[in-house]
Amino acid sequence: MAATGVLPFIRGVDLSGNDFKGGYFPEHVKSMTSLRWLKLNRTGLCYLPEELSSLQKLEHLSVSHNSLTTLHGELSGLPNLRAVVARANNLKNSGVPDDIFQLDDLSVLDLSYNQLTEIPRDLENSRNMLVLNLGHNSIGNIPNQLFINLTDLLYLDLSDNNLDSLPPQMRRLVHLQTLILNNNPLMHAQLRQLPAMVALQTLHLRNTQRTQNNMPTSLEGLTNLADVDLSCNDLTRVPECLYSLANLKRLNLSSNQISELSLCIDQWTKLETLNLSRNQLTSLPSAICKLSKLKKLYVNSNKIDFDGLPSGVGKLSNLVEFMAANNNLELVPEGLCRCGKLKKLVLNKNRLVTLPEAIHFLTDLEVLDVRENPNLVMPPKPVDRTAEWYNIDFSLQNQLRLAGASPATVAAAGGGNSPRDHMARKMRLRRRKDSAQDDHQALNFFFFFFFFFFFMLNGHDAFLDDNGSLNWEIYYWIGQEATLDKKAGSAIHAVNLRNYLGAECRTIREEMGDESEEFTAVFNNEISYIEGGTASGFYSVEDTQYPTRLYRVYGKKNIRLESVPLKASSLDPRSTTNSLWSTRTSSN
Repeated sequence: MAATGVLPFIRGVDLSGNDFKGGYFPEHVKSMTSLRWLKLNRTGLCYLPEELSSLQKLEHLSVSHNSLTTLHGELSGLPNLRAVVARANNLKNSGVPDDIFQLDDLSVLDLSYNQLTEIPRDLENSRNMLVLNLGHNSIGNIPNQLFINLTDLLYLDLSDNNLDSLPPQMRRLVHLQTLILNNNPLMHAQLRQLPAMVALQTLHLRNTQRTQNNMPTSLEGLTNLADVDLSCNDLTRVPECLYSLANLKRLNLSSNQISELSLCIDQWTKLETLNLSRNQLTSLPSAICKLSKLKKLYVNSNKIDFDGLPSGVGKLSNLVEFMAANNNLELVPEGLCRCGKLKKLVLNKNRLVTLPEAIHFLTDLEVLDVRENPNLVMPPKPVDRTAEWYNIDFSLQNQLRLAGASPATVAAAGGGNSPRDHMARKMRLRRRKDSAQDDHQALNFFFFFFFFFFFMLNGHDAFLDDNGSLNWEIYYWIGQEATLDKKAGSAIHAVNLRNYLGAECRTIREEMGDESEEFTAVFNNEISYIEGGTASGFYSVEDTQYPTRLYRVYGKKNIRLESVPLKASSLDPRSTTNSLWSTRTSSN
């Protein structure tokens, strides 16, 4: 570094990444008498250069990622020093000078990723300390006097140490906004200090041996708390104290033992990120659909199947990421495809057999991970058209008639040149020929699609556009108690119907309790549910129950077996070789 006339006027310089090993340091730095900040990160320093003593106006010094074993030297002689960042060095307790805590303006101290085993001496004298980071050391105890004077702290990181308790004086930190205590064995710490930290915004308690018994009973006073991390603990349910946090935006409960969620989660109206991965969940409550601001939902590595995902998930209109890998999903709700802002959908390591056809309409989707679903068959894209046979008159004339077209239009469409007319004729001939074997099948289709056509056509969901072409909107409805084979069958029939009609539309799945506004409008917003249905077509395995019986066996040459009542009085008190009592469980 050459000496120039501008050096005394430089306010800040970043020398990070240079090699200052072996005692070499640019001597002209001492000419930068107006220097306010200096960065010497990753420069191979083993000790602080003596040139720092000339920088009397220095306020911020960063010497991270070096080989420093001590901070003794010039720091205490820099009267304006406000921030010292010495993370990732080889500092031990003896390497932190006591006199730097006498500096009146020292407000930021970062000694993380070093080799400290205790809190630096005289640290409690830094009355103006605002940011204190002592994470990733080996500190085993916090003296009670530490927080008597440090009442202005805004940020405190004590993560990755050996702390098993916290001093009660921590309740004096009423201005603290961020508290990070991750990876400390705080099993016996009740955290009774937390409710007093009324300014708290971020609370991280990852891997601190939290259970239902060592969580505070209430945190309702922490109205600013927005970020909570309770991952990697031993929680069996969501702590009750969390439900009062109305301003919560990020909540991490992953890697616990949570098996169910309360309906009270609908109180988190501002929640944007919810991580429930690696728990024991079998389902998500319908109340989760009320979290309208939710952007990221993670439920990886649980036990959730199709019925465990609420059909109303489509109400999460702001959802950007949904991750449900390593579960038991055979299908996903159609409503998930209504989340138009979805960019990342991860469903690998499930049991998927197909996906909703509307998956093709998620135009913002950037990542779709469906690996390790060996039976998965992707739904066809809407442009695919395949003629399928149905025992219902889908001819163009009939559909125009149902759509309210004029007789002239219907007649014009029946000129005999339409391929669909020809196909309809073939269908009618085939129906007559195979009526005996198709009657039952036709009846099933008729009942399924008669209801469909009734609301579709009378609700003007088949209509003529400005050019006189027939357009379609095909809905199919799923009841709450419908079995898996009924759900899959109805989806298949709806897709085949669309393909047969040559429609450009998509099939729209409607689920009981989560019908879209367009669907309910067909019924004038008045839908009544009628109980019905048939048993599932799937085989089910049940344990056979055999009755328990008591028999009396007697005789020598001719052995006889006699059934007696199953009670104590039936037992013969005489024990001889001529009689034998037997209790038998059988299917006879």
